[in-house]
Parts: sequence; structure tokens; C-alpha cells
Amino acid sequence: MELQRSSVFKELADGDPDLEEKIAANYELINKPEGTVDEIAERARDAYIMSMEIGHEDLIDGPITPPEGPGSPVGGGGGASGVSSEVKDFGRQFGLSDADWDKYNK
Repeated sequence: MELQRSSVFKELADGDPDLEEKIAANYELINKPEGTVDEIAERARDAYIMSMEIGHEDLIDGPITPPEGPGSPVGGGGGASGVSSEVKDFGRQFGLSDADWDKYNK
């Protein structure tokens, strides 16, 4: 089994020793069975995806920019009058009153 795992790691890393090391480390983090060659390949594929670090920095560390563009308040900043009745109804389920909307949404 160990030989099969390392063979799959080498193939996925395509000659990059750092990537191969990351795949091996992430492989150990994944809690999936590895009794067959197919199970090893599936677990290694998941470890490869985790190791590629594709774009996750942008999602975690990137700035939150509202659709109106940088500098505009998130949510449009429309105040209580700009909040739809559906959103207000949803807020009421959590104990928010119309006075709360007026007080906190200025």
C-alpha cells in the first residue's frame, strides 16, 4: 500500500518535491478508507486539491467589496427605508422590531 501511495503522490506532483510533500501531509489529514487502489487514488486526489492552494487566499484574506464598488457601504447603506419587508419579517423572527431597524440602520 505504501508503494502505491507514494507512486500516486509522485504522479500527481509531476516532479515537484514540495507539492509531493504537501500531498502526502494532506493525505494523512483526510479520513477516508484506503483499502483498494481506487480508494487510495480518490484520497490522493482530494489531498492534491487541498495542496494546490488555488485562490483560497483571495477568499479568506481579500477585501470585501460591495457590489456598488469600493468605498460604498456594504449592503447599500439604505437605512431602514431601504430594507425590504421580507428582510424585516426575517429580523422579527430574531426579535428585531421596527424601532431596532430605525435605531441601528441609520
